[in-house]
Amino acid sequence: MNSMEKYTNKHRSFARIFLVAGLITVAAGIALERTQPAFGIDPRLITAAGILLLGLSLGSWVRYFTAKKDPQTTLRTINAESDERMTAIKNQAGQRGFWAALAITYGLLMWESVSSNGALPVLSEDGRWLWLAAAVVLPMIVYIVSIIQGNKAE
Repeated sequence: MNSMEKYTNKHRSFARIFLVAGLITVAAGIALERTQPAFGIDPRLITAAGILLLGLSLGSWVRYFTAKKDPQTTLRTINAESDERMTAIKNQAGQRGFWAALAITYGLLMWESVSSNGALPVLSEDGRWLWLAAAVVLPMIVYIVSIIQGNKAE
């Protein structure tokens, strides 16, 4: 089996798996929303997770059909994904993003610990939410900027 067939089969398999998992999760979420069980989470989160899985399925379907439609572009994509230099740049960018997330989360943990002793003001719910949002968004920005910088440095 050549690399082109592996690539298309991989994306078709992912698309099917995510589609089935997404449909099951959305159905479970809708059923839970209608029955309103008394457990600790909002059932809409389950429906949202199912929608996320359906979006991942859609992305895999797009890659699969694009690979079938334009084999030359797919071969260039396969070669780019296996390029050692690009893999090293992505690994380094991922490491930087991880450390950024770790620093932000550690900062929030320390703030919460020190504020419980009264040495710092207690964060409001909005303040805590902003810290947690930063722990997701800023590492992603660090990752993207690191990849762009790595590609510029030649």
